[in-house]
Amino acid sequence: MPQLRTDYMSRSVSLVPAERTSHMPSEAEECKYCAGKESETPPAELVLLDKFGGIVKTSDTEEERNSDWVARVFRNPRPLVYDDPGASFSDEPLVGEPAQGNHYVVVTTPHHDQQFHQVGVNQLANGLIAMQEEVKNLYQGKGISYVAAYANARVGKTSYCHPQINLVSLGRIPPVVSAELAATDNMYDELGICPICRVVNVEAGGPRQVISTDSYIAFVPWAPKRSLEFWIVPKRHQRSFLKLTQNQIKELAMIMRCTLGGFVKENGPEYGVAFHMAPERMQQSQYHWHIEVHPRNSVSDSLEDGFGVYVLPKVPEESAERLGRWARREMAEILGVK
Repeated sequence: MPQLRTDYMSRSVSLVPAERTSHMPSEAEECKYCAGKESETPPAELVLLDKFGGIVKTSDTEEERNSDWVARVFRNPRPLVYDDPGASFSDEPLVGEPAQGNHYVVVTTPHHDQQFHQVGVNQLANGLIAMQEEVKNLYQGKGISYVAAYANARVGKTSYCHPQINLVSLGRIPPVVSAELAATDNMYDELGICPICRVVNVEAGGPRQVISTDSYIAFVPWAPKRSLEFWIVPKRHQRSFLKLTQNQIKELAMIMRCTLGGFVKENGPEYGVAFHMAPERMQQSQYHWHIEVHPRNSVSDSLEDGFGVYVLPKVPEESAERLGRWARREMAEILGVK
């Protein structure tokens, strides 16, 4: 069972795998998420089909898989978290809890070479609609405090690089969102205004604005974590992504497509997208949902950049074992011991 481990003092959170293997596929693997390979994934619990002039929702069975789909949602074959109620907790100073939950994949297009900055606006909107539907379903699960929705645009041939949105349900609220929730509620109690609404008022039409539509604004934040980080924020106060209408989602797809297309021309084809949403069971919060886009490097991941959950490819005990072996060899060489 993977664990969520909390740092001794900073209280940052690391997601430690259950086994001494990476969740990432080998570069030699071929993509199993492309059209025509539906039988190579778990059956999709949600399938969007473009029929009769509109979108039809259906699902796969073990015996029969739908083809000619525009979006599919199924359990991630390499999950970061597991539904295992038997896992244990640990206390100070080694605070840990089971990384219990579900990990789903929203495959946002049948085509491997159509990342979010390349796909048509309608297709991107279909992927967002599928995501919205599955997030609603995940919040029905027991013990779920938060559903982290994020995407990593990558270059490669594996399933890991196929355009997709990952949905990871967790038993705790991630550190970044928890801090934003606290700041939002404190400011709302003190000043009677949502801090994101105040930011929108300041950034609209200013030197950091990237682009604007009727309902959304994209801007580079005042103090970004990385160069070319930008946010997409509803102009009017919106607490829940799950209540967006299809027209609102299509407009969101438009601004995402334009900003990500511009980002790639400026910075290259790899980036991360994190959907910052309030926990659906905290309806009293005034949290203003938004999207954050971060430039990616070879090791960063949107679960880390967007939510403050550090995903480790190895358990710390294995790292200590390997490092210790090399350190003892160095010591023996320094001391002249053979």
